[in-house]
Amino acid sequence: MYNKNEANNVFISSTNTAPLSNLLSDTYLFKSTRTTEMLTSDYFVRNASFVRCDNITVGYTWPKLLDNRLRLRLYGAVQNPFVITKYSGLDPEVFSGIDNDVYPRPITFTMGIIANF
Repeated sequence: MYNKNEANNVFISSTNTAPLSNLLSDTYLFKSTRTTEMLTSDYFVRNASFVRCDNITVGYTWPKLLDNRLRLRLYGAVQNPFVITKYSGLDPEVFSGIDNDVYPRPITFTMGIIANF
């Protein structure tokens, strides 16, 4: 994976004017200006192997409540609960091979009750 966020962040004063300057810190690896040779080098290619859990759903149904007049189901779900990786970027699952995302995937929680009378 080519970590373009890191490549853009290694030059002096690269994040001083960025809208996300509070999230990205200057690394100052190079004191030269951006050149095609530096941005296309393999220095910023990282191992992006990962294991991701996309979805967890748990539920339970009580089939006979109140003398068989009520059926109740409680459930909960979470999307994108965790990723196991050593990749330093935001998301190792990028289909183009170039990580230039500035927003991580959200973690979404859902809870519900279904009652049938």
